[in-house]
Amino acid sequence: MRLLMSVLVALTAATTAGAMTSARGAVLEAHPPVVVPRANGFFDYMLVDAERRRLIVSHTGSQSVAFIDVASGKLQRQLYIGTTHGIAIDAHDERYYIGTSGATHIIAVVDRRTLRLVATISMPVPIDALTFDDRRGMLYADEDNGDTIWVIAARTNQVVARIRTPQDSDKADYDHATDRFYQNFTTINAMLVIDPQSHATLARWSTLPARKPHGLAVDSKAGIVYAAGVNGALVALDIHTGRRVATAAITKNVDQIALDTRRRRLYCASGDGQLSVVDVRTPHIALIATIAVPRGAHTVALDPQTGAVWLSYGTEHDDYVMRLTPSP
Repeated sequence: MRLLMSVLVALTAATTAGAMTSARGAVLEAHPPVVVPRANGFFDYMLVDAERRRLIVSHTGSQSVAFIDVASGKLQRQLYIGTTHGIAIDAHDERYYIGTSGATHIIAVVDRRTLRLVATISMPVPIDALTFDDRRGMLYADEDNGDTIWVIAARTNQVVARIRTPQDSDKADYDHATDRFYQNFTTINAMLVIDPQSHATLARWSTLPARKPHGLAVDSKAGIVYAAGVNGALVALDIHTGRRVATAAITKNVDQIALDTRRRRLYCASGDGQLSVVDVRTPHIALIATIAVPRGAHTVALDPQTGAVWLSYGTEHDDYVMRLTPSP
Protein backbone atom coordinates (compact mmCIF):
# COMPACT_ATOMS: atom_id res chain seq x y z
CA MET A 1 0.00 0.00 0.00
CA ARG A 2 2.84 2.44 0.78
CA LEU A 3 4.28 1.72 -2.68
CA LEU A 4 0.92 2.41 -4.33
CA MET A 5 0.45 5.66 -2.42
CA SER A 6 3.92 6.92 -3.32
CA VAL A 7 3.29 6.05 -6.97
CA LEU A 8 -0.04 7.86 -6.97
CA VAL A 9 1.51 10.95 -5.37
CA ALA A 10 4.35 10.96 -7.91
CA LEU A 11 1.95 10.50 -10.79
CA THR A 12 -0.30 13.30 -9.58
CA ALA A 13 2.56 15.73 -9.10
CA ALA A 14 4.21 14.94 -12.41
CA THR A 15 1.06 15.06 -14.51
CA THR A 16 -0.05 18.30 -12.89
CA ALA A 17 3.29 19.84 -13.81
CA GLY A 18 2.91 18.48 -17.33
CA ALA A 19 -0.53 20.03 -17.69
CA MET A 20 0.87 23.38 -16.58
CA THR A 21 3.42 23.33 -19.41
CA SER A 22 0.99 22.23 -22.11
CA ALA A 23 -2.55 23.29 -22.89
CA ARG A 24 -3.32 19.70 -23.85
CA GLY A 25 -1.99 18.27 -20.61
CA ALA A 26 -0.85 14.76 -19.84
CA VAL A 27 -3.04 13.68 -16.95
CA LEU A 28 -3.25 9.97 -16.16
CA GLU A 29 -5.02 8.40 -13.21
CA ALA A 30 -3.33 5.39 -11.60
CA HIS A 31 -5.52 2.49 -10.47
CA PRO A 32 -4.61 -0.04 -7.78
CA PRO A 33 -2.03 -2.49 -9.14
CA VAL A 34 -2.80 -6.16 -9.79
CA VAL A 35 -0.51 -8.67 -8.10
CA VAL A 36 0.95 -11.31 -10.42
CA PRO A 37 2.35 -14.42 -8.66
CA ARG A 38 6.09 -14.27 -9.02
CA ALA A 39 9.53 -15.69 -9.06
CA ASN A 40 12.62 -13.47 -9.03
CA GLY A 41 12.91 -11.74 -12.38
CA PHE A 42 11.05 -9.32 -14.59
CA PHE A 43 8.38 -8.84 -17.25
CA ASP A 44 8.88 -8.56 -20.98
CA TYR A 45 6.34 -8.01 -23.76
CA MET A 46 2.73 -6.98 -23.11
CA LEU A 47 -0.22 -6.90 -25.49
CA VAL A 48 -3.92 -6.02 -25.18
CA ASP A 49 -6.37 -8.29 -26.99
CA ALA A 50 -9.02 -5.60 -27.52
CA GLU A 51 -11.68 -7.99 -28.83
CA ARG A 52 -11.37 -10.38 -25.87
CA ARG A 53 -10.82 -7.51 -23.38
CA ARG A 54 -7.68 -9.16 -22.10
CA LEU A 55 -4.12 -8.13 -21.23
CA ILE A 56 -1.43 -10.67 -22.06
CA VAL A 57 1.83 -10.33 -20.16
CA SER A 58 5.07 -12.26 -20.53
CA HIS A 59 6.19 -12.79 -16.92
CA THR A 60 9.73 -13.81 -17.71
CA GLY A 61 10.83 -14.14 -14.08
CA SER A 62 8.12 -16.68 -13.32
CA GLN A 63 8.60 -18.46 -16.66
CA SER A 64 4.95 -17.88 -17.40
CA VAL A 65 2.45 -15.85 -19.36
CA ALA A 66 -0.33 -14.10 -17.46
CA PHE A 67 -3.81 -13.24 -18.75
CA ILE A 68 -5.67 -10.38 -17.06
CA ASP A 69 -9.20 -9.09 -17.58
CA VAL A 70 -8.82 -5.42 -18.53
CA ALA A 71 -12.23 -4.46 -17.15
CA SER A 72 -11.97 -6.03 -13.69
CA GLY A 73 -8.16 -6.22 -13.43
CA LYS A 74 -8.45 -9.82 -12.28
CA LEU A 75 -5.83 -12.41 -13.12
CA GLN A 76 -7.59 -14.98 -15.32
CA ARG A 77 -4.85 -17.53 -15.77
CA GLN A 78 -1.12 -18.03 -15.60
CA LEU A 79 0.53 -20.63 -17.85
CA TYR A 80 4.03 -21.86 -16.98
CA ILE A 81 5.64 -22.45 -20.35
CA GLY A 82 9.23 -21.23 -19.99
CA THR A 83 11.14 -17.95 -20.11
CA THR A 84 8.54 -15.96 -22.02
CA HIS A 85 9.07 -13.04 -24.39
CA GLY A 86 7.21 -12.08 -27.57
CA ILE A 87 3.43 -12.33 -27.98
CA ALA A 88 1.31 -12.46 -31.15
CA ILE A 89 -2.41 -12.93 -31.82
CA ASP A 90 -3.95 -14.98 -34.63
CA ALA A 91 -7.55 -13.74 -34.52
CA HIS A 92 -8.69 -15.91 -37.42
CA ASP A 93 -7.70 -19.25 -35.88
CA GLU A 94 -8.21 -18.02 -32.28
CA ARG A 95 -4.66 -18.54 -31.07
CA TYR A 96 -2.02 -16.78 -29.05
CA TYR A 97 1.67 -17.37 -29.71
CA ILE A 98 4.31 -16.83 -27.01
CA GLY A 99 8.04 -17.15 -27.67
CA THR A 100 10.48 -18.47 -25.08
CA SER A 101 14.20 -18.62 -24.39
CA GLY A 102 16.01 -20.22 -21.45
CA ALA A 103 16.43 -23.97 -21.11
CA THR A 104 13.83 -24.76 -23.80
CA HIS A 105 13.30 -22.94 -27.08
CA ILE A 106 9.67 -23.12 -28.10
CA ILE A 107 6.76 -21.07 -29.32
CA ALA A 108 3.76 -21.91 -27.18
CA VAL A 109 0.37 -22.04 -28.92
CA VAL A 110 -2.51 -21.09 -26.60
CA ASP A 111 -6.22 -21.35 -27.35
CA ARG A 112 -7.58 -17.79 -27.35
CA ARG A 113 -10.94 -18.88 -25.95
CA THR A 114 -9.98 -21.35 -23.23
CA LEU A 115 -6.45 -20.08 -22.42
CA ARG A 116 -5.15 -23.62 -22.56
CA LEU A 117 -1.87 -24.69 -24.10
CA VAL A 118 -2.75 -26.62 -27.28
CA ALA A 119 0.63 -27.05 -28.99
CA THR A 120 4.31 -26.17 -28.87
CA ILE A 121 6.56 -25.38 -31.81
CA SER A 122 10.15 -26.48 -31.23
CA MET A 123 12.69 -23.87 -32.32
CA PRO A 124 16.45 -24.23 -32.86
CA VAL A 125 17.21 -20.94 -31.11
CA PRO A 126 15.81 -18.82 -28.25
CA ILE A 127 12.91 -16.64 -29.42
CA ASP A 128 12.34 -12.99 -28.60
CA ALA A 129 9.85 -10.78 -30.50
CA LEU A 130 6.92 -12.24 -32.46
CA THR A 131 4.91 -10.61 -35.24
CA PHE A 132 1.88 -12.00 -37.11
CA ASP A 133 1.00 -11.51 -40.78
CA ASP A 134 -2.78 -11.86 -40.71
CA ARG A 135 -3.02 -11.66 -44.51
CA ARG A 136 -1.04 -14.86 -45.11
CA GLY A 137 -1.31 -16.54 -41.72
CA MET A 138 2.42 -16.38 -41.09
CA LEU A 139 4.23 -15.92 -37.78
CA TYR A 140 7.59 -14.14 -37.71
CA ALA A 141 9.85 -15.14 -34.81
CA ASP A 142 13.06 -13.27 -33.96
CA GLU A 143 16.10 -15.10 -32.68
CA ASP A 144 16.97 -13.62 -29.27
CA ASN A 145 20.25 -11.69 -29.65
CA GLY A 146 20.76 -13.44 -32.97
CA ASP A 147 20.74 -12.76 -36.70
CA THR A 148 17.73 -14.72 -37.93
CA ILE A 149 13.97 -14.30 -38.30
CA TRP A 150 12.06 -17.56 -38.62
CA VAL A 151 8.83 -17.67 -40.64
CA ILE A 152 6.22 -20.17 -39.44
CA ALA A 153 2.96 -21.19 -41.15
CA ALA A 154 0.21 -20.87 -38.56
CA ARG A 155 -1.98 -23.60 -40.00
CA THR A 156 0.75 -26.25 -39.77
CA ASN A 157 3.08 -24.83 -37.08
CA GLN A 158 5.96 -25.52 -39.46
CA VAL A 159 8.96 -23.33 -40.23
CA VAL A 160 8.72 -22.37 -43.92
CA ALA A 161 11.47 -19.76 -44.31
CA ARG A 162 14.53 -18.24 -42.67
CA ILE A 163 15.51 -14.58 -43.05
CA ARG A 164 19.10 -13.61 -42.28
CA THR A 165 19.42 -10.18 -40.69
CA PRO A 166 21.87 -7.99 -38.79
CA GLN A 167 22.55 -8.92 -35.16
CA ASP A 168 20.03 -8.22 -32.39
CA SER A 169 16.64 -7.52 -33.87
CA ASP A 170 14.17 -5.87 -31.52
CA LYS A 171 10.52 -4.80 -31.81
CA ALA A 172 8.74 -5.46 -35.10
CA ASP A 173 5.28 -4.75 -36.48
CA TYR A 174 3.31 -5.79 -39.55
CA ASP A 175 1.32 -3.09 -41.31
CA HIS A 176 -1.67 -4.38 -43.24
CA ALA A 177 -2.08 -1.18 -45.28
CA THR A 178 1.42 -1.25 -46.79
CA ASP A 179 1.78 -5.04 -46.52
CA ARG A 180 5.22 -4.63 -45.02
CA PHE A 181 7.11 -5.59 -41.87
CA TYR A 182 9.07 -2.95 -39.99
CA GLN A 183 11.82 -4.26 -37.71
CA ASN A 184 14.22 -2.40 -35.40
CA PHE A 185 17.87 -3.41 -35.05
CA THR A 186 19.80 -2.02 -32.10
CA THR A 187 23.27 -2.79 -33.48
CA ILE A 188 22.93 -0.73 -36.67
CA ASN A 189 20.71 2.16 -35.49
CA ALA A 190 18.29 1.28 -38.24
CA MET A 191 14.98 -0.26 -39.20
CA LEU A 192 14.57 -2.87 -41.92
CA VAL A 193 11.54 -3.00 -44.20
CA ILE A 194 10.72 -6.60 -45.14
CA ASP A 195 8.40 -7.88 -47.88
CA PRO A 196 6.29 -10.71 -46.38
CA GLN A 197 5.65 -12.20 -49.82
CA SER A 198 9.26 -12.70 -50.87
CA HIS A 199 10.87 -12.31 -47.41
CA ALA A 200 13.32 -9.92 -49.02
CA THR A 201 14.67 -6.83 -47.28
CA LEU A 202 13.37 -3.89 -49.30
CA ALA A 203 15.01 -1.03 -47.43
CA ARG A 204 17.20 -0.08 -44.51
CA TRP A 205 16.16 3.16 -42.83
CA SER A 206 18.33 5.01 -40.36
CA THR A 207 16.66 5.76 -37.04
CA LEU A 208 19.23 8.39 -36.09
CA PRO A 209 19.26 10.45 -33.97
CA ALA A 210 17.46 7.60 -32.12
CA ARG A 211 20.26 5.20 -31.16
CA LYS A 212 19.82 1.51 -30.32
CA PRO A 213 16.11 1.63 -31.23
CA HIS A 214 13.87 -0.64 -29.18
CA GLY A 215 10.35 0.77 -29.21
CA LEU A 216 8.46 0.71 -32.51
CA ALA A 217 4.88 1.69 -33.41
CA VAL A 218 3.11 1.88 -36.77
CA ASP A 219 0.47 4.50 -37.52
CA SER A 220 -1.11 3.33 -40.79
CA LYS A 221 -3.61 6.18 -41.06
CA ALA A 222 -0.99 8.90 -40.65
CA GLY A 223 1.58 7.02 -42.72
CA ILE A 224 4.19 7.11 -39.96
CA VAL A 225 6.35 4.56 -38.18
CA TYR A 226 7.90 5.60 -34.85
CA ALA A 227 11.18 4.39 -33.36
CA ALA A 228 12.43 5.17 -29.86
CA GLY A 229 16.13 5.09 -29.02
CA VAL A 230 17.69 4.40 -25.64
CA ASN A 231 19.48 7.77 -25.84
CA GLY A 232 16.25 9.73 -25.34
CA ALA A 233 15.34 10.41 -28.98
CA LEU A 234 12.09 9.56 -30.77
CA VAL A 235 11.87 9.68 -34.56
CA ALA A 236 8.88 9.67 -36.90
CA LEU A 237 9.63 8.15 -40.31
CA ASP A 238 7.50 8.27 -43.44
CA ILE A 239 6.11 4.75 -43.76
CA HIS A 240 6.68 4.67 -47.52
CA THR A 241 10.06 6.33 -47.95
CA GLY A 242 11.76 6.18 -44.54
CA ARG A 243 12.31 9.93 -44.63
CA ARG A 244 12.57 11.41 -41.14
CA VAL A 245 9.66 13.80 -40.76
CA ALA A 246 9.93 14.71 -37.08
CA THR A 247 11.88 14.11 -33.87
CA ALA A 248 11.15 14.60 -30.18
CA ALA A 249 13.12 14.34 -26.95
CA ILE A 250 11.89 11.64 -24.56
CA THR A 251 13.21 9.99 -21.41
CA LYS A 252 16.28 7.79 -21.79
CA ASN A 253 16.42 3.97 -21.82
CA VAL A 254 12.97 3.55 -23.37
CA ASP A 255 12.18 -0.06 -24.20
CA GLN A 256 8.61 -0.34 -25.44
CA ILE A 257 6.19 2.26 -26.81
CA ALA A 258 2.43 2.21 -27.35
CA LEU A 259 0.36 4.38 -29.69
CA ASP A 260 -3.11 5.76 -28.94
CA THR A 261 -4.42 6.68 -32.40
CA ARG A 262 -7.64 8.12 -31.02
CA ARG A 263 -6.02 10.64 -28.68
CA ARG A 264 -2.90 11.00 -30.84
CA ARG A 265 -0.55 10.15 -27.99
CA LEU A 266 2.48 7.93 -27.86
CA TYR A 267 3.56 6.42 -24.54
CA CYS A 268 7.26 5.61 -24.11
CA ALA A 269 8.22 3.42 -21.13
CA SER A 270 11.61 3.43 -19.42
CA GLY A 271 12.73 1.05 -16.70
CA ASP A 272 14.29 4.06 -14.98
CA GLY A 273 10.83 4.91 -13.62
CA GLN A 274 9.73 7.35 -16.32
CA LEU A 275 6.90 7.35 -18.86
CA SER A 276 7.15 9.95 -21.63
CA VAL A 277 3.87 11.08 -23.18
CA VAL A 278 4.23 12.49 -26.69
CA ASP A 279 1.71 14.42 -28.79
CA VAL A 280 1.89 12.84 -32.26
CA ARG A 281 -0.48 15.05 -34.17
CA THR A 282 1.72 15.11 -37.27
CA PRO A 283 3.55 16.70 -38.94
CA HIS A 284 4.83 18.04 -35.61
CA ILE A 285 5.39 15.80 -32.58
CA ALA A 286 6.23 17.12 -29.14
CA LEU A 287 6.82 15.86 -25.63
CA ILE A 288 3.84 16.69 -23.42
CA ALA A 289 5.31 15.42 -20.15
CA THR A 290 7.47 12.75 -18.58
CA ILE A 291 5.63 11.11 -15.71
CA ALA A 292 7.03 9.29 -12.68
CA VAL A 293 6.04 5.60 -12.65
CA PRO A 294 7.38 2.59 -10.70
CA ARG A 295 10.98 1.68 -11.51
CA GLY A 296 11.31 -1.33 -13.76
CA ALA A 297 8.18 -0.48 -15.78
CA HIS A 298 9.85 -0.76 -19.19
CA THR A 299 6.94 -2.58 -20.85
CA VAL A 300 3.74 -0.85 -21.91
CA ALA A 301 0.53 -1.80 -23.68
CA LEU A 302 -2.49 0.25 -24.73
CA ASP A 303 -6.18 -0.67 -24.68
CA PRO A 304 -7.48 0.99 -27.88
CA GLN A 305 -11.10 0.91 -26.71
CA THR A 306 -10.58 2.90 -23.52
CA GLY A 307 -7.19 4.53 -24.00
CA ALA A 308 -5.97 2.86 -20.80
CA VAL A 309 -2.21 2.41 -20.48
CA TRP A 310 -0.91 -0.76 -18.84
CA LEU A 311 2.52 -1.07 -17.21
CA SER A 312 4.24 -4.02 -15.53
CA TYR A 313 6.93 -3.92 -12.87
CA GLY A 314 8.36 -5.74 -9.86
CA THR A 315 9.40 -4.93 -6.31
CA GLU A 316 11.39 -6.91 -3.74
CA HIS A 317 8.26 -8.73 -2.66
CA ASP A 318 5.75 -8.90 -5.50
CA ASP A 319 5.21 -8.21 -9.19
CA TYR A 320 2.42 -6.05 -10.56
CA VAL A 321 0.58 -4.75 -13.56
CA MET A 322 -0.99 -1.32 -13.27
CA ARG A 323 -3.65 0.47 -15.31
CA LEU A 324 -3.42 4.22 -15.97
CA THR A 325 -6.39 5.96 -17.54
CA PRO A 326 -6.54 9.35 -19.26
CA SER A 327 -8.56 11.95 -17.36
CA PRO A 328 -11.83 13.01 -19.03
